[in-house]
Amino acid sequence: MLKMREETICHFLDILKRRHIECHALSICQNDQLLIEEAFHPYELEKLHPVYSVTKSFTSMAIGFLEAEQRIDIEKPWISYFPEYRNDVEDPAFLQVTIRHLLTMSLGQDCEVEVMRGDHWIQTILGKKLAYAPGSVFFYNSHCSHMLSALVTKLTGEKMSEYLRPRLFAPLQIVDYYWQEDQQGLSIGGYGLHLRIHDLMKFGKCCLDHGTYKGLQVLSESWLKQATSYQMKNVNVYPAQRSENRQGYGLHFWMCTRGGYRMSGLHAQLCFIQPENNLVVAMFNNSTGSQAILDCLFEAMEDQPETAPIPVFKILPLSGTSKETVLDPWLHELIPAGVNDFKLDWIRFESEDDKIQIHISRNQQTYCVLAGYNSWLAQDNQFHTFNTFMSYDSLCNEQPSTVDNTLFASYAWITPTTLKVVIREHDHSAVTTLTFAFDRYHVVLYYHIDGLYTNLTETKCVFKRL
Repeated sequence: MLKMREETICHFLDILKRRHIECHALSICQNDQLLIEEAFHPYELEKLHPVYSVTKSFTSMAIGFLEAEQRIDIEKPWISYFPEYRNDVEDPAFLQVTIRHLLTMSLGQDCEVEVMRGDHWIQTILGKKLAYAPGSVFFYNSHCSHMLSALVTKLTGEKMSEYLRPRLFAPLQIVDYYWQEDQQGLSIGGYGLHLRIHDLMKFGKCCLDHGTYKGLQVLSESWLKQATSYQMKNVNVYPAQRSENRQGYGLHFWMCTRGGYRMSGLHAQLCFIQPENNLVVAMFNNSTGSQAILDCLFEAMEDQPETAPIPVFKILPLSGTSKETVLDPWLHELIPAGVNDFKLDWIRFESEDDKIQIHISRNQQTYCVLAGYNSWLAQDNQFHTFNTFMSYDSLCNEQPSTVDNTLFASYAWITPTTLKVVIREHDHSAVTTLTFAFDRYHVVLYYHIDGLYTNLTETKCVFKRL
C-alpha cells in the first residue's frame, strides 16, 4: 500500500502549483483518516461549488435505487416506460435503446443535441437520428443522463433531487446542496449538482466502503460493484495522451489506471477512489480535465519524497502596479463600444485609493465589478449573468436564496498602459479575465473566460471616446 504521507500531499500540491493547475478545495482520506481538507482563498470549505458531470454518478445511484426497489429492468428499452414519447422518436432504432445503453454512454448518437430556451429537452433528444447501433459505440453524452433523470421522475413522481434526499443525501448527512433543473422541472441528470467538498468526500468514501456509511448500508453493494467496474470500451475514443479516459466506462463512472475509478466534471471537478490503497481524493479545480490532476497525483505518490514545500492555501491576487496616469482622462466618462460580437454597449471607469470600479453595459443591462489591488475584494455579485453557458437560457436558474455566490475581484497594471482585472465567484469554477489596453483615443477590451461550453469564451471590443 502506498501511504499518502504529509510530504506526499505537499509534493502533490507543489506539482499542481508548478504546472499552473488551480485548485479551489481539496479533501484526501486514506484508511478512514481524513488527511487534509482545505480550501484555497478566496474559496471557502463551507461554500457550495458546482461539480458538473460528477453529477452523473449520483444519477447512477438513483437508477440503482430504482432497480433495488424493483421498479425497473435496466435491460428494457427506455421508451417502454414512456409510451407518450413514441411519436417524438425520429429514428426507429431508438426504440431499442435500453437503460443500460444510457448508463454506459452508448445511446448511438454522435453528438449532443442543442437545447435552447423553450425547448423540451426529452423531445429534442428523441428528434435526432442515431449514428450507431445502440450499445455499440461509446460517446460521452450528458443527455443520456438526463433521460435517466426523466425516468426517475416518471416512475416516482419526484424530481431526482427529491427522490435521492431520503435515500442518499440524508443518510450521508448531506443537507447543504442544490440541483439545477431544466424548464420542465427535471433535475439535470448530467450536471447541475452543487456540493461542499466535505460532502463529495462522504459520497466517495461511501463508494469505497461498499456502499456503507457509519455502519449503515446506504447504497446497494451489487449496484455499486456494477457501476464502478468496466462495462463499456472507450479506448479508441480518446488519444493516447488521455490515458485516464481510455480505461473503460462503468455505469456513469470512469475507470482509471492503477486500479482506481473516478467521478469527473468540467474544469476537473474530481472524486478519485483507489480501493487497493484505501484512498479517496475529492477536489474542486479550475483546470482542463482530470488527466492533468491524476498525472500530478500519481507522480507524487510514486516519488514519495522525504521533504516538500509547505503549501500556501490561497490563490494569489494579481501583481503589478496600483496606479497609472493613463487612466485619468477616461475616469467617470461613459465610453461607447464599437460593433462587437458580445453586444457590449458602453463602459465606465471609477478609481479611488487601491480600488477600480468598472461599469459595463451588455445588451442594455449594466454590470458592475469593484476590483482591489493586491487583494481579492469581496462584494455582492452583480456580474453573475455576464458569462453564460450555451444552454443557460434553457435551464431553470433559480438559485436558492441561501447560496453564497459572492464575487471576488483583483486588479493590477501589468504595463503602464495595460490594466488587468480577474473575477472569481463562489459557486463557480470558471474565472473571467478583463484586459484593457489604453491609448489616447481608444480603450480595447480583451475578454476571456476559461470555461468551456460558453456562448463566447473570448472576444475583443474597442471603445472610443466621442
